[in-house]
Amino acid sequence: MIRLLALGLVAVSVATGCTSAPPPQRPVVASVFDLVLPFDAYKPAPGQRALLDAAHRALVTHCLGRWTGPIPPAPPDPGNTRRYGVADPEQARRFGYHLPTTASPTTDPGGGARRVPAQERDHTEKERPRADDRRAGRPGSDRRRAANRSTGRSAKQERRGEGRRAGRSAREKAREKRRADRLRKERLYARLLRQCEGRAAERLGPTGRAPWRWLARHDARTLERAATTPEVRQAVTAWAACMRAAGHPYPSPQAAIADPRWSLDDPVISADEKRVAMADTACKWSSGLVAHWFTADAALQRKLVRKHAGRFALLRADVNERVQRAATLLARQGPTPADRD
Repeated sequence: MIRLLALGLVAVSVATGCTSAPPPQRPVVASVFDLVLPFDAYKPAPGQRALLDAAHRALVTHCLGRWTGPIPPAPPDPGNTRRYGVADPEQARRFGYHLPTTASPTTDPGGGARRVPAQERDHTEKERPRADDRRAGRPGSDRRRAANRSTGRSAKQERRGEGRRAGRSAREKAREKRRADRLRKERLYARLLRQCEGRAAERLGPTGRAPWRWLARHDARTLERAATTPEVRQAVTAWAACMRAAGHPYPSPQAAIADPRWSLDDPVISADEKRVAMADTACKWSSGLVAHWFTADAALQRKLVRKHAGRFALLRADVNERVQRAATLLARQGPTPADRD
């Protein structure tokens, strides 16, 4: 009897093990477009950002009134494409370690903007004849001067020359005045634009109820904590080995992007920077660094969403309220002049 009960318990335990839910599968991460984190569901979606930006521009245009000038577009949102460093092969190929922009990057294959050396510049300027020298070298110039002296026309020519110089001085003063007026208007427009953008941000910005600062703080913390997991550390070691094999001995991705050879504030992107960034990106994917880091990051964020459901409900309500506010404003104002064109 006891033996039968034991066999029955074993059978039940085996059956339970076979029918229990399988362990959760790790998300498949094949490109930067798969890097969708739990926190993203509580931030404005791309379409909502476009609507908020359109309303922002409409408010700024209305505020500027008769002043016409460029309104800077909203900066492109990279999403999570740069969360784990440069991970998009196309961005690495075009921009290196620079932040991607809507404009085409300036590339210098030699590794920087080439400036003409001083010795070359001086040599070029010495060889270039001055206007007076060119005039003096014209055929017949000496004969004309001699004829002028013999006929007494030099005094008239001198007076004419003084008149021309006075005319040039007046034109230069007029140009300086126009330049000063333009700079004054540009400064006034820039100040007014800042004021109008600030007012638009206040009307379309988040309410005080939504804990956006709290979200930003925990968004950074999950990234940092995920980087300390054993899987991510092992992947960094594999990444470093991959980079050494490619001829770029960096101990970590942070060291690669912080290389002093890259001037990330300079619009010129060197070919060497692009080569290293492309190798960095390839090694991130082949070592599994992006996938492991994202997996650990997403797990930490899911725990926070479950733990602080009330805070995340406030965030979602705030986004919906701001979007509704923007849509109502656009409906009342109608199309902007830019839209009608």
